[in-house]
Amino acid sequence: MTIYRARCIAPVATPPIDDGCIAVDGTRITAVGPTADIRDHRPSGTPLIDLGDVIVTPGFINAHAHLELTAYRDMIPAEPLWTWIEKLIELRRRPHAARLEQEGIGAGIDESIAAGVTCIGDISRTGAATAALAASPIRAVAFIELISGAREEPCDCASLIRAVETAKKMHQSDRLRVGVSPHAPYTVTPIDMMHTLEFAAEQQMPATIHCLETRDEADWLAGRPSGIQAFLSGVGSPNAQSDAAMQASGALWGPAFEAARPLLAHVNYPTSDDMSRIANVGASVVFCPRAHRFYGHTNHPWRKLFSAGINVCIGTDSAACVPTLSIRDELATLSGTDPDDLLRMATINGAQALRWSDEIGTIEPGKRADFVAIDLAEMPGDEPITAVANPNCRVTAVAIGGKLISQEFR
Repeated sequence: MTIYRARCIAPVATPPIDDGCIAVDGTRITAVGPTADIRDHRPSGTPLIDLGDVIVTPGFINAHAHLELTAYRDMIPAEPLWTWIEKLIELRRRPHAARLEQEGIGAGIDESIAAGVTCIGDISRTGAATAALAASPIRAVAFIELISGAREEPCDCASLIRAVETAKKMHQSDRLRVGVSPHAPYTVTPIDMMHTLEFAAEQQMPATIHCLETRDEADWLAGRPSGIQAFLSGVGSPNAQSDAAMQASGALWGPAFEAARPLLAHVNYPTSDDMSRIANVGASVVFCPRAHRFYGHTNHPWRKLFSAGINVCIGTDSAACVPTLSIRDELATLSGTDPDDLLRMATINGAQALRWSDEIGTIEPGKRADFVAIDLAEMPGDEPITAVANPNCRVTAVAIGGKLISQEFR
């Protein structure tokens, strides 16, 4: 057993504790409370690590990332999604792209941990990130992505299932779970979408979909004239056929969606009916504030989603469109938001979205000891919790499963 003491602990599940301690036995939390209650009643010889003038929170959860795209940081300027994707495809087809992407995965993992991210929902086009995630200290849901008719597998539901089964056999553990990501309604055929979500539901496996990311996509799904048709024709997508949109909408919101309850990424342009559908099945939405701005979107409806009863969490998207993989940097853009809400979006809401809330997302007995310490030296006033979204307050320690992965004492 080890005791960790801090100026403030924000368990999320309960109110903040001034001068608090966390007791950890192995990988799990056994107690949390005021220092006088924990320290003075610990078994003889139990080490006590004083983390100092910090606030300790649950580890941050990045519910939407593409680590392999870290290789393309600063290579594509901010512009609308369709032209950005075309440039990304060109970069990914260059010689040595696979090697550069593998290096980027490792760099992205290290950067994430340094920023206090202890769990990540990562989407890999071919599953190449799974081995690197399994070998790292970080906790992860490794989503393997399907694009129907793609040059490389997974290119249909059958090849996706093969990739998932291989990844589970080789890499799944108590820190890494494998999931599926049918990329988007416009890049995945209706039959592939339906079968993939059915597979996820049968296997009780996390699933995530890019959804309603652009006005073009929203128009296309609604059967209105849309610029997405030119993009689909240009890339040779099976969904370029004239009746694909109507079928795609039926597959997206059909019984398989209800059974799988996927995590929906972005949801920038939902209708009230869309929000009702999402809320009624208990699906979650991951909002990526800086990526939202990068692609030229405005006024994300995340507060409306909250009001509709939808679980909203936070992601960074990729380092190809945002400067850092820090969830705290995402929170810093949401000025005027209650700091308790921000902390929940970055912790327990992400855990719920990734189907991991029984193990992580709060600091309470029985859960995994995943936590982060944030320095309060630059934090004036008496509200330590506001340091969570203050980039001037640095991360000083990160623990995953009770093990200090990174520790920096002044």
